[in-house]
Amino acid sequence: MEYVYKVLDKKGEEIKGIISAESISEAKKKLKEEGFIIIDVKEKGIEFISKKIKDEDAYRIFNQLSLLLKSGLSVDYSLSICIESFEKKVIKNILETVLKSIKAGRTISQAFSETVFFPPLVISIIKVGEETGKLAKTFENLANYFDFRIKFKTDVKNAMLYPTFLIFASFIALIGIFKIIIPKFFSVFGEDISALPFTARLLYTISETLNFKNFFAFLLFLILFFSFTKIQKLKFIFSKLFSYLIYFPFLKSIFLNLELSRFCYSMATMLQSGVEFITALTYSTGIIQNKLIQKELELTIPKIKEGKSITKAFDEVLFLPAFVKGTVKVAEESGNLAEVFFQLYQHFEEGFKTSVKRLLTIVEPLIITIMGIIIGAIVLSLILTIMSVSNIKI
Repeated sequence: MEYVYKVLDKKGEEIKGIISAESISEAKKKLKEEGFIIIDVKEKGIEFISKKIKDEDAYRIFNQLSLLLKSGLSVDYSLSICIESFEKKVIKNILETVLKSIKAGRTISQAFSETVFFPPLVISIIKVGEETGKLAKTFENLANYFDFRIKFKTDVKNAMLYPTFLIFASFIALIGIFKIIIPKFFSVFGEDISALPFTARLLYTISETLNFKNFFAFLLFLILFFSFTKIQKLKFIFSKLFSYLIYFPFLKSIFLNLELSRFCYSMATMLQSGVEFITALTYSTGIIQNKLIQKELELTIPKIKEGKSITKAFDEVLFLPAFVKGTVKVAEESGNLAEVFFQLYQHFEEGFKTSVKRLLTIVEPLIITIMGIIIGAIVLSLILTIMSVSNIKI
């Protein structure tokens, strides 16, 4: 679940944001562990319009800011140029709010945080860039991060395109069979079909059920279902149930590679930007969608804070492959964690693509085979019906 918080940092500056946790007490615990003084924490309300900026818009913002700052322009003037370059009213309003906050004396990280449109990971990176005086490089890293997210989503959509087309085409073919061919076939036998075989009566019943009234009822059900998934508590339940897919043999490698590639890229981005390891780990675990993997990685945070080495803490994570633990050990000893996490991201990204391709080689023929069996069963049923009526014996 997500909670909206208002806290004070070590300098006494007010920060607003959103944090993911299983309960309000866990959310407060996480904030205290980060050294914040809590003012208010409450459950995020039901929102049908998401208060999260799109990755494409975030990429454009940070890419433009990076280029403008590298050209020697000031932050406020760079923001003014960015505002003029956007046509979307929502983005203009967000950037105008940021600009007003900066002119009012707020820090850049506070100004972005108060919009509540940017995740804590982004705010933390901006804060470090602001403190180190490397804002241009920081915005470049953020632009690369959102570019990675955009490409990743595109890869996932492209991978699902052909199986989705096959399923849709199969569905249309079945609708055509049940609404055109089967009604014409049964019109020969009149209204009384009680004497026909069970399979024939079943086909006739399915054909009668597929009408516009039932179609719209099903469509309404889907709309209500997806609307209810926007409610935070139900969203959390669905997310938790979805997490158990990692135990399925064919899906484990896909979900593991997907989540770990995002985690490693986030860690690499934050460490390259100068964020402390614990802070980077806290926010990077927050972007993981699978609750089982997320919980395992979250357990490493208090262990490292207690003085346990990163290697030993990661050794106890169930879902991490053995080679990751060995690689992290080398990185910790060499002090080159940012580069190693980027290499791990590349490995998991390649693993994700390979796993998806492997699954598709199974899914595509499977859909075709299932369709063949269904159509074959329909044809056989119709043949048996004719033979039954004609008193022809096999």
